[in-house]
Amino acid sequence: MSRTSKSKYIPALWQELCAVLWNRKNQAIGLFTIIIATGVGTMALMTPLYESSLKILVTPGAEAVNTPAQVLTNQNDLLSEIELLKSREVFAATLNELALSPDAAQEKAARLSVEVLNQSRVIQVTYRDSSAEQAARFLQTLFQKYSEHRQKLQPQASVETALRDRSAHFNQKLDETTNALKNLDTKHGLMSLQEQQDLLLKQLYETQTQAAAASTEKQALEQQITTLRSQLATQPEQVETSSVTKYAQALDKMKEELIALEMQRTQLQQKYQPNHRLIRDLEQRITQAKELITREEQNPPRERSFALNDMRRRITNDLFNAETTLAALSQREQRLKQLAQEYQGRLSELNLQGFKKGDLERERALNEEAYLLYQKKAQEAEISDVINQTNRAQVSLAEAASLNPRPVSPDWLRNLSGLFLLGLLTSTGGVIAAESLRPRIRTAAGIQHRLGLNVLAKLPAATNAKTDF
Repeated sequence: MSRTSKSKYIPALWQELCAVLWNRKNQAIGLFTIIIATGVGTMALMTPLYESSLKILVTPGAEAVNTPAQVLTNQNDLLSEIELLKSREVFAATLNELALSPDAAQEKAARLSVEVLNQSRVIQVTYRDSSAEQAARFLQTLFQKYSEHRQKLQPQASVETALRDRSAHFNQKLDETTNALKNLDTKHGLMSLQEQQDLLLKQLYETQTQAAAASTEKQALEQQITTLRSQLATQPEQVETSSVTKYAQALDKMKEELIALEMQRTQLQQKYQPNHRLIRDLEQRITQAKELITREEQNPPRERSFALNDMRRRITNDLFNAETTLAALSQREQRLKQLAQEYQGRLSELNLQGFKKGDLERERALNEEAYLLYQKKAQEAEISDVINQTNRAQVSLAEAASLNPRPVSPDWLRNLSGLFLLGLLTSTGGVIAAESLRPRIRTAAGIQHRLGLNVLAKLPAATNAKTDF
């Protein structure tokens, strides 16, 4: 194809394309509308994301110089600070502070962006969230936890403070121990501890000796009381002094009554049978009368004289005296035992206070030694910290997290521009595809392109006007 024919072919192709688009404009507009409507609907259903950012300034040490090694060190410091910001400890502490679930750590980390601004010592931290307030709050909490974690990782900065705290702690313990010793000496009089212990031991020994003697005497009295009680049990209260037997006149009357009963029985035996009721009753009365007479004859009445048992009286008096003495000894023994227990308790308390005093004195000596040692170490650490402070990179908040009320996602302007371009391309491609499936000849360029024939003439389009032949 020559240059002349090629120059003619390209405008004809554009003319053919425009004709195709114009004739299939409804299809193109439909495809374009579908693409735009689908994209707008999708963006409308998307959750908007708000972005918040803060900036951190990393300042090198005061003695830093612009040497290649120092520049590399500064870059390493920036990378180290970025790694600290993105560390798991800082992120977990931030989630815990905001009461967020640890399962959302990966999702939150994906929304976080940390980068160094070009040709600067500023670190920009960006975070996106569905809430603008939550995004700003997340960055504020992240910087707070990052600062705390960074402070923990710099023990040299807190060595002097820690040593000062320990020194103050031991100084306080030293004062407390000294005051406790003074109070102990004042309350218990421990200035003469050995003399008090010797006196209490002497009193305790004497009291225990007296209590043992009282106990021995008490046991002897108890045995004596047991013997007297057994003797008293064998002695009657009264003893018989004389006895005179007398004749009982009632015995004669009982014998006469017995004779009368026997005569009556003889008469009844003549009238009735031996087993008759009257005879049996009479026999029973006779038997009872004989038994009564026999008892009276065996135990005739006597007159006896009695007097108090003098032996029982003496034993009773001895028993009373022994019991009285035993009661007094029991009380004395009880008092002595209580006194011995008091002495023993006071001695134990005194020994305990002595042990406490010894412990307090040893603790006071240890606290004083530790206080002086930590005071010296704190001074050395203070000097070392002042020397090293100038070589340490410092971090400060250059720009706090801001609250941006405009969402950054979805970006309507950019997305609509893309949808417009996509709609144009899709509609144009769809029309061209439809035309390739069902081609139509509309222009001279189309005839020349498809049939390879030149157009000799063009007729105007048919109208509704009538023609006469």
